[in-house]
Amino acid sequence: MKIFKLFFIILPMIIIVDFALPGTAYSLPVQNKKARHQSYYNAGGNSHTSYGIQTTKHSFVVSESFNKKVDEQSIIDYTVSPIFKEVNRYQIKGDSDSEIYSLRWFTGLLLPLFALGVFVYNIITNTQNVAVTSITTVLLFGDLIYLLI
Repeated sequence: MKIFKLFFIILPMIIIVDFALPGTAYSLPVQNKKARHQSYYNAGGNSHTSYGIQTTKHSFVVSESFNKKVDEQSIIDYTVSPIFKEVNRYQIKGDSDSEIYSLRWFTGLLLPLFALGVFVYNIITNTQNVAVTSITTVLLFGDLIYLLI
């Protein structure tokens, strides 16, 4: 049981370290800009548009505002995390404003911090809220699968 608890303390820390470390820096031209409209066929009829950038080495999701600023001759500076190979930060070469995509904030920092807090709280207080711990465990595994794929 101690190995199980130790695993759930170390895993979020690894994810946070991967997000925090600078990683490998790239400076490459944009090969392709993508805008994909996705509709949901439900009663609400909701939809959204996702935006992406493709370089010779990587393809990654960016914000709408960044996608509008970039043209296909732009050179982008970006960093790729050392463990999970996710794009952490990106910016147009020469621009002082860099961005981190919101899903990366969530998967790399917010969710692992929450999970770490729940697991450390359970150890310190020697209690366990089964529902919160179970949901947090499932979310953490889902995050890990997302980062690995």
